[in-house]
Parts: sequence; C-alpha cells; structure tokens
Amino acid sequence: MADELTGRQLYDDGVRLFLVLDVDGVIVPRFRWAHYPADKFDDFRAILQSFEHPYDYLSSDVIVDMAVTYSPAMISRLNTILADSRVQLCWLTSWRERILATAENMGLVSARPPLVIDWKITFSGDDYYKGSYLVDFLRGVPKNAGVIWVDDKMKYFRRWSTQIRTKRRCIGPDDNYGLSKPEMAQIEDFARATLAEHPRIGG
Repeated sequence: MADELTGRQLYDDGVRLFLVLDVDGVIVPRFRWAHYPADKFDDFRAILQSFEHPYDYLSSDVIVDMAVTYSPAMISRLNTILADSRVQLCWLTSWRERILATAENMGLVSARPPLVIDWKITFSGDDYYKGSYLVDFLRGVPKNAGVIWVDDKMKYFRRWSTQIRTKRRCIGPDDNYGLSKPEMAQIEDFARATLAEHPRIGG
C-alpha cells in the first residue's frame, strides 16, 4: 500500500509525474454494451474477476464475481505513458489492492510497480474524503513535478485538488462512458509537457 512509500520518496527516486486513477467510471464504464459516441472508447473486452467485496462494512467472506469491461485501446495508450520510468501509476479507488491483479489481466503494464493509495471506506461511502489521502501522499513533492488525477467524481474533489501544490491536471470523465479519447489526449499532452521539463539523466 502507499503508506509504505510517500510521493516525496518516489520523487527522490526519479518520479516526475504521478498518474492517479480511479477505476469505476474511468477505466470501467457504467454502460457496457450501449451505443457510444464517436469520441468514446468502444472496443470492449470483458474479463471475469472474483474477489472479496471491496467495502469494509461487509464480511470479507463475501465473494463477488464481476464481469469487468474495458477498452484495450485505452489500456494501450496508458501503457505508452507508463512505459516511462519517470511516471508513477497510483490507484485511488475503492477497489484498493484488488485492482492490481485486474489491471494486470487487462494488460496494463508500467515501468514502475503500481501502487495503491489507501483510504478508509465506510458504510456512507466517504468518496469525498479520499482526496485528502492523495494530498497527504503528495505532501513534500516539489512543485516542478506533475500530477494527473482522473476520477469520475472530480466535481466533488475541488477542495482537495486545489491543495495539490505541484502542477496538476484534474479530469472528471462521464462515468457512463469512462475516460474519453479527448480526455486521454489531455493526459498525453500534459504528460509529454511535464516530462519534457525533466530530461532523463544521461540523455
């Protein structure tokens, strides 16, 4: 979990861009087989995943079988960004560590091991407060680093996003469709611009 590493420690280890992703409504859309607009990813595949229910207020004995729908084209474009060792993938999601195996099964690959930023989930679903855990994780990261935060509930996180002291790009996809092609282009452009300011050591 992310409490084992801080954003500052990762920065000191060479990370210059933090890509922070939610799962539901971002990677996994709500609509699965509906007709999608042209600017959305629609090359769907589905994998069946079995795991303990993600919410702490339910017994860990509850096993959920879920068909997880995703876009290989979206995953491929994320992989291109994550192939750079200066980029750190951070999951900020109610899936917690359960996303790691699922993302691997989707084909998501990164130069650095992905990490999960832990946050307390309660019966009331305190999504609003998970931004505070991201702010804590990033505390001490120099302002010349970059953060891309993608969450379908971003409109609720303005309080937290303004406390991120680095350069940042916050994106709130439509949860019905997940991350769109134009939003992916924003991620790519921000990543390219941020990394251009931090040449690799040795060339």
